[in-house]
Amino acid sequence: MKGFDYLGRTSLMAFEKYLENVSKKNWKQSFPYQATDFGMDFKQFEDWASNWTFDGLEFSIITDNYFESKAVYEADIILKKGNDKTFLRKESFEVYMENNIWKIKPSLKFIEALTRQN
Repeated sequence: MKGFDYLGRTSLMAFEKYLENVSKKNWKQSFPYQATDFGMDFKQFEDWASNWTFDGLEFSIITDNYFESKAVYEADIILKKGNDKTFLRKESFEVYMENNIWKIKPSLKFIEALTRQN
């Protein structure tokens, strides 16, 4: 699905902004992009984000697929923690319109990697 939401963003713009906010550990700016079926309210999201263990996050969007009601982006993600790196290759993220605002549904693997302890 292509087009602009009420905030003037395309699905790609929203997805990139979401990943940029996560990479900066800016949970307050990340939360509004999160799909509501994620199951966390504002306070729960803050608590979860305070446990993000990465020092740096890099991403490269490699594919995009548009469907009638959503877009699916695949991205290569590198999470850095000290000298260690976690590579997530071709992680899928659904981006869909909810109340005329683009929302992002990250993969479970991505969600778990943000708080990985080792």
